[in-house]
Amino acid sequence: MTRDFSLDLDALRGFLHLVSVCVWVGGQIVVAGLIPLLRKADRSAAPVPEGEMSITQRAAHRFGRISWPFFALAIITGLWSLGEIVANDEWAASEGSWKTLFFVKIALVAASGVGAWLHGRAQRAPERALFASVASLTALAALLIAAGFHQSIPA
Repeated sequence: MTRDFSLDLDALRGFLHLVSVCVWVGGQIVVAGLIPLLRKADRSAAPVPEGEMSITQRAAHRFGRISWPFFALAIITGLWSLGEIVANDEWAASEGSWKTLFFVKIALVAASGVGAWLHGRAQRAPERALFASVASLTALAALLIAAGFHQSIPA
């Protein structure tokens, strides 16, 4: 097997997909790590007036404004990649197990988005924690499957 390098449309698509996944998955990990610090800051700050958001809520809102467009970009670039796979007849040549894992990955990505959406709408802390866990763990599982996908590179 030989390796090659090129900066072309495929590389741009892959770059955009990787960046978007990094923001979506990595951002969830970073925010989860910051939550205890933000909650501590909330407890030490003056009481939040009615109708205003706490520091933790503002940080979560800001993360959402950044992460959701990147989640959408991950979906768009993923569909773009799938279109290329189908257009190049690679789908038909792919093993059944690859196709099955591809659909499992898509289901996990969807579960991550739904979990994050439900997390943002949950009213009680246990529900928020549950849905945040679903969003993060399914995103990590999808990323693990993606890391296992291999493309044959002609010699």
